[in-house]
Amino acid sequence: MTRVDLHCHSRHSAHPSEWFLQRIGASESYTDVEEVYRQAKQRGMTCVTLTDHNTIDGALELVERHPEDAFVSVELTTYFPEDGCKVHVLAYDITPKQFDLLQNVRPDIYDLRDCLRENDIAHSVAHATYSVNGKLSRAALEKLLLLFNVFEAINGARGKFHNALWHDILKRLTPEDIERMHGIHGIEPWGPEPWIKGLTAGSDDHAGMFIGKAFTVVPDADRHSLAEAVKNRETGVAGRHGNHKALAFCIYKIAYEFSKSRAGANGNGGLFGLVNKFLFEEGRSGFKERMTVRRFKMGRDGKTRALGQFIEDISQSRTADGLDAEERFEAAYESLSRLTDAFFTSIATSLEKDLKNGHAERLLKNAFAAVPAIFMITPFFTTMRHLHYENRDLLEAFRSAMAWPPVQERRKLLWFSDTVTDLNGVAVTMRELATCAHRTGRPMKLVTSLPEGPESGALPPGTINLPCTYTCTPDFYTSFTLRLPSVLTSIDRIAAEEPTAIVVSTPGPVGLLGLTASRLLGTPCIGIYHTDFARQADCFIGDAGISSAIEVYTRWFFRQMDEVRVPTRQYIEILAERGLPRERMRLFRRGVQASFAVGDRSRQATLRKQLGIPDGRDVLLWAGRLGCEKNLDFLAEIYEEVAVQRGNVALLLAGDGPERDRLASRFRGDGNVVFAGRVPREQLCHFYSLADVFVFPSTTDTFGMVVLEAQACGLPAIVTNVGGPQEIVRTGETGFVVPAADKHAWVAAVNGLLDMKRDDRKDFDAMRARTRDIFQTAYGWDKVLDDMLGRTHRKPASRTRSADRPHIEPAPAT
Repeated sequence: MTRVDLHCHSRHSAHPSEWFLQRIGASESYTDVEEVYRQAKQRGMTCVTLTDHNTIDGALELVERHPEDAFVSVELTTYFPEDGCKVHVLAYDITPKQFDLLQNVRPDIYDLRDCLRENDIAHSVAHATYSVNGKLSRAALEKLLLLFNVFEAINGARGKFHNALWHDILKRLTPEDIERMHGIHGIEPWGPEPWIKGLTAGSDDHAGMFIGKAFTVVPDADRHSLAEAVKNRETGVAGRHGNHKALAFCIYKIAYEFSKSRAGANGNGGLFGLVNKFLFEEGRSGFKERMTVRRFKMGRDGKTRALGQFIEDISQSRTADGLDAEERFEAAYESLSRLTDAFFTSIATSLEKDLKNGHAERLLKNAFAAVPAIFMITPFFTTMRHLHYENRDLLEAFRSAMAWPPVQERRKLLWFSDTVTDLNGVAVTMRELATCAHRTGRPMKLVTSLPEGPESGALPPGTINLPCTYTCTPDFYTSFTLRLPSVLTSIDRIAAEEPTAIVVSTPGPVGLLGLTASRLLGTPCIGIYHTDFARQADCFIGDAGISSAIEVYTRWFFRQMDEVRVPTRQYIEILAERGLPRERMRLFRRGVQASFAVGDRSRQATLRKQLGIPDGRDVLLWAGRLGCEKNLDFLAEIYEEVAVQRGNVALLLAGDGPERDRLASRFRGDGNVVFAGRVPREQLCHFYSLADVFVFPSTTDTFGMVVLEAQACGLPAIVTNVGGPQEIVRTGETGFVVPAADKHAWVAAVNGLLDMKRDDRKDFDAMRARTRDIFQTAYGWDKVLDDMLGRTHRKPASRTRSADRPHIEPAPAT
């Protein structure tokens, strides 16, 4: 079996396409020609060639040294003249004269195709689904399929998903497909049976690390008959696909080689050179290097010590027995992840300290301290984006135009939230959605970041808990804790889940990570606007400047989303006025499972006794966070006025928060005000069943989850005409919507419901039953998940293939 890597590069490839390498001024490769040959033969390649960009200098050098098993090839850059779409075409086993001919015509892809055909030159279109200059279209793909008959099916620098997707397209082509494309574009297909495409594979290696890891196979051929096999479409493909970590380390190595070339005789010094020397050079550390590591590890600050530990870790992996390149890079990636976590944690700690001490002048300095860590992780972000840059929608549009069934890919959501175990509506929503998805087998996973401990142990089943490296609880909002997840470890874990869509419920660090992941993976991102942070900041801080800054940030954050789900129509209007695109906003309905809304009224006597509420006393209920943003002083005034007028009323507060002590002080001596503390959600339905009226005067809620829960339990609710809760209540039917600051209207609404209970008990009970029926049938978590998952699929079309392709299935790389 003949094996050859039909796509690899040497130092003669000069101009990089990767952003990081362009910025530092590096060449595309620094691999010596002889090193390419050595690695290829070591990994079992029968023949060796080079496909440098638009030059055969390296290939000629290779053939001069190894004429018996090497041949000249090239990767040609060409363009569709009608729109400038750039394409790379590989030409194999060519002469210098043929290269000159190809060079003269290569700017125009049509002229290039004609030249290849007239001179009977073996060829293959490289990484056809990768848009080299961002201009690839469905029409361009169709034209390529008419123009050429051989395509790269495994490119070692591309991801498995897109390699496989393109491979599948090539196998599915029929005579009718070619005829349809010919009718559209007027391009004469190349040769007989043009719907049968030949396949090649190559590592597309630029760094001298994966040469021969992806290769083309053909039974028993020498270098000359190999070219004939390519032309006759008789080759198969095998080997590894790319991943973002390996590709990033390739970039690191090229940058290191560039740095060495610039350093010249003085060597490659500095921290960058030391780290990369440990990564890419063989052998044990010298005395000077060991002393440098020791000096770092004994540094005064955490960042320096972490750097020393990182260098020691990669030094040990370099000298470990039995580790191949990918295993070494995996170990180095873990070490780099720990290093960047240490950097970001140190910086976040300094920022928190400066904010508390009022050292505003140091904030910028600490922000700049993050630059080295950002510089180190940037290649991993750019390579992940690079691997997913092929447009999934473009390929699906191509399949649709062919009347093929869509890729049978079950939609999978990752749902990101900074708050899951907290006492707020967002956390309740997250827990309920995750539990419902796990129970019903729906393909959704909740993603958050909590330190290991009791809190993380209370997460819903199936939750992805990303490693947490730093936590901070603001003094002005003690019920919220900001948590910083490990960046590289988290991105790696998210990518492994292969989500088809990402949902983000909070704009904190976890939400930002979700947004970043969606951009790196090329998946749509849906934002859920749960909380009006700017309005809440007004209540917490009372500083217009800070509130304005929060509003600017949240507006920027949600403008990045492909779609924004908003709990109520009222808030769609509010957000549109604040600058969010109205056309991207849709309603997001929350739910209540019917099983939750089964409160046990027979337990009322026991619960009343536990809470200290005498029988016969009317109960006004509040549930939720006891925070200043909830308008609790106004609630207290309403209760006090009703108590004066009626005398037999109690106020039950189910929840906890920073305002509890102040409210308790206000009501000291009033035995009719009961603080129940934080109530487990599974017991909250009994409180709703016990109470007579739910009173919720908050003006900052975008929805009001507790209002929905109360009504699903049949409890009439009174809410303000400001914000989202007003859309849950049906005035006069399930409760009342009352002007926010009109205390007399609030007292009248409470008295009206309590009078109905006293004087028209039958009508009051009927109202409760009607309220429960309306909200148990109108809302449900299953409906929410089905809506987000979009669980409708096109029926697969029936297709037959009229010809089979000679093909060798991919096998593990040697």
